[in-house]
Amino acid sequence: MLAGDNRFTAYTFNPDNVKSRDTAYVLAIGINTYSNQQYNLKYAVADATAFGDAVQRAQQQMANYERVEVASLVDEQATRANILKALRLLAGTGTNVAADAPAAPQKLKATQPEDVVFIYFARHETAHGQRFYLLPHDLGYAGERNALDTAGFQMILEHGVSDEELELAVEGIDADKLLMVIDACNSGQALETEEKRRGPMNSKGSSAISLRKGYVRPDCSTELSSGTGGVRTRAWPVNLRVGGRRTEADLSR
Repeated sequence: MLAGDNRFTAYTFNPDNVKSRDTAYVLAIGINTYSNQQYNLKYAVADATAFGDAVQRAQQQMANYERVEVASLVDEQATRANILKALRLLAGTGTNVAADAPAAPQKLKATQPEDVVFIYFARHETAHGQRFYLLPHDLGYAGERNALDTAGFQMILEHGVSDEELELAVEGIDADKLLMVIDACNSGQALETEEKRRGPMNSKGSSAISLRKGYVRPDCSTELSSGTGGVRTRAWPVNLRVGGRRTEADLSR
């Protein structure tokens, strides 16, 4: 015992000496349609839906958890406010749900130490300096895409969800395991290299999340850019090891 507040975590075991499991939460976020339609994508919603379905099937087959709750935020539902609200619900810091909020995130509850959480983002992202930003439906910039200037880019940054905000939002998630997948235009640059390429996992905030919370990060996804700014994910197997058992969710498109 140390001076000050001390925190205890208790687990229960069944007669087979297996630790009891409660809920597997899946938060799948995909954005094809942006408030500025010049930034629309083609396959993000399909990828988010496929991820949620694949994880749900795998977890139901393994039967490690009493419940599997899949909450999806797609297109106009995936605003900055709704994304942060969903994360805070999992962390237990967003208990008040607005009357006009999408129904899906209301499935999310404050996590317990025996829970598992899967979070998937498929949408645009950008980086500025040493910060990384997830771009929600409400982009903040209404001008021409090919005429984006410094002021317009600053508006996009202000409406984005930065890695620092992401870190704060998930800090309270007290799950046994958490898998966060960021599938975006630059997510192939997610691993830090000698070239210091920009990407979510070599930003300060995202690195801090992984180190402090012990979260599992996928290496990267492989995308094909279309001429209209679309992103298509191909040949992307995600290996999920939960409860000592391994399953593979093949999300090839």
